[in-house]
Amino acid sequence: MQAEATPPKRHRRFWLYAPYALLLLLAVAWSIGWFVLRGRMEAGLNAWIATEAAAGRRWTCADRRIAGFPFRIELFCSGMSLERPDMQAKLGPVTIVSQVYKPGHMIAETAGPLQINAGSTAIEATWSLLQTSVQVGPDGPRQGDLVAEKPAVKVTSAQIEPVTVTAEKLESHVRANPADPTTADWAVRAGAAIIPGLDGLIGGTEPANLDATLAVTRARDLPARPIAAELERWRTAGGRIEISRLGLVKGPRQIEGKGSLGLDELHRPQGQLDVASARIEGFLGQFIGPKAGGAAALIGALLGAPARPAAGTQNAGLTPLPPLRLDGGKLRLGPLVIPGVRLDSLY
Repeated sequence: MQAEATPPKRHRRFWLYAPYALLLLLAVAWSIGWFVLRGRMEAGLNAWIATEAAAGRRWTCADRRIAGFPFRIELFCSGMSLERPDMQAKLGPVTIVSQVYKPGHMIAETAGPLQINAGSTAIEATWSLLQTSVQVGPDGPRQGDLVAEKPAVKVTSAQIEPVTVTAEKLESHVRANPADPTTADWAVRAGAAIIPGLDGLIGGTEPANLDATLAVTRARDLPARPIAAELERWRTAGGRIEISRLGLVKGPRQIEGKGSLGLDELHRPQGQLDVASARIEGFLGQFIGPKAGGAAALIGALLGAPARPAAGTQNAGLTPLPPLRLDGGKLRLGPLVIPGVRLDSLY
């Protein structure tokens, strides 16, 4: 007699289809999570725009849409604009991207030009590539980074002739100081920059490489007011620009230093820079370069300045100079006033 076939057990079928069911559940959960994040981003953006408007800064994102499913959140604006009581700015198309698993880190790519109008002053900036990165924590923005390829900035004003500054590359990094949230740390670097007037001031026709590392104290976000009012708030609060490194290389010419700057009661730049230089020509060369002969060394000897590189400099081949002081609307090298240089009120 032939034995009856044993029917397949139900649990074997379960394990056969379980992986597909699990993948389906994961796909559904991921989709729900993406749309939840999308909703939160849109709500947060609307809340931020409302907060900014209440503070006097009116942002507009034209043709706004949010996409990027399934792994990214992408915000696209065909154009952005900002209006303040004393300024209007317009920007071309902007795309802001954040990964689903890291929504607090946003990367943006922006097409130019950037146009800014502030009273009688107009600024237009262009570039071949501009990318920015912002990291946001529970207490607000923590760090902002910017990289621009071939930036060019043109400034037009009723008071001065048009000025255009260009560079091959510009990098800027800003972060909130971990020890003091009212202080902003800033590092900036410009490569192969062409700055009007720098050839005559330093000498040579080569492009310049500049870098600076500094901290701006008493820097915090307040309701938008005219720039003059905000600068006055910063001045009266004791705000300073603490420069830990300032460097300029232009061909064989070099300047390095550090110092502290602020504003005096008449709103003029005020402070001191400890500087060292090498092979400086042009206008400054009359006072600190080879053309000055032993004048700089004589001033240093009279002031008791030791023959060592200025604090913050890294190149032992540089010649230390007497302190460069901005005081009373004048620029002084030691006790000598540099003629033809006048520091006017900023506002």
